[in-house]
Amino acid sequence: MARKLKSMLALGAGTVVINGAETELLSSKDAMLMQLHPHLVLDGAQALARLTRAHEVVVWLCEGAAASLASMQVAAYERARDVRCEDEVPVRILFGPANYLAGEATAVISGIRGMAAIPTFVDAPSLPWVDGDPVLVHNVETHARVGLLAGRGPDVYQASSLVTLVLPRHRLVVEARRGTTFAAMFAQERLAPPATVLLGGYSGTWQSWERIANLPVDPVSLRRHGIAFGAGIVAQAPADRDELDWTAEIVAWMSAENAGQCGPCIFGLPELSRQFADFHTARKRSTRQRRKLDDLLQVIDGRGACRHPDGVVRLVRSAIEVFAPAEVTP
Repeated sequence: MARKLKSMLALGAGTVVINGAETELLSSKDAMLMQLHPHLVLDGAQALARLTRAHEVVVWLCEGAAASLASMQVAAYERARDVRCEDEVPVRILFGPANYLAGEATAVISGIRGMAAIPTFVDAPSLPWVDGDPVLVHNVETHARVGLLAGRGPDVYQASSLVTLVLPRHRLVVEARRGTTFAAMFAQERLAPPATVLLGGYSGTWQSWERIANLPVDPVSLRRHGIAFGAGIVAQAPADRDELDWTAEIVAWMSAENAGQCGPCIFGLPELSRQFADFHTARKRSTRQRRKLDDLLQVIDGRGACRHPDGVVRLVRSAIEVFAPAEVTP
């Protein structure tokens, strides 16, 4: 966030975007914030607009987000009629397609510029707008946190992590204060500890409970242990399927959600979906089958025009590491 903000401060007079697309299907925290605390989200966006001399705030939603749309519309209308907000920049609400990549920052920027909402390659992630007027894109949670900082000050603000807990039959959003471990978070919610969890969502990683139970629910701390927290998701497989079956479904869905711009997406992901399905359903997994899958993962990884293929590779590798038996036949 700081890198992008510094880049925009050097240019100014652009657009601040509240990215509420939340195209990660397992995440609910942005929708929760927009529906329950829309003014806090807009507080943060307006604070960033003042700081960067932006001329407008754009709320970027996916088609079909009716409850979030209604809440943000009401909040924007209330502020437009409030004399205390008379110096605020206008708020505009735009819709993107309801697909996985429509929430990626460069896809959002393309969408608000009237082009197809698909990712574009950038050399410098701190300058995702590439050219033209600067566009500062942050998700809803980031804007809400800026709103808290602006309203309360850094001495009162408390760092925490918003987490979507996806359980076998329902989900909930919880706030974990700094230092809270995964075990403590589950205990506070009176939840039984699972054997494994999917951290970060569809482009995340499977982790054993033994590995993460006593780690803090904090992206920075997890990164030190080589674990990415992604969209702040802790998920268990649905009640009616096992982890590998569910992973195969996710990989197939992610393959279909590609932007169709490069070889790793057009050819690599469909082949990965097929090979992984064959691998996990095989009664006996051969060394040759495993080696072929590993080779494909290596070919795809890091070669996409965006990071979408890398996320699928990361998911598959973690599933193999956690669930696939070590014993294979020749």
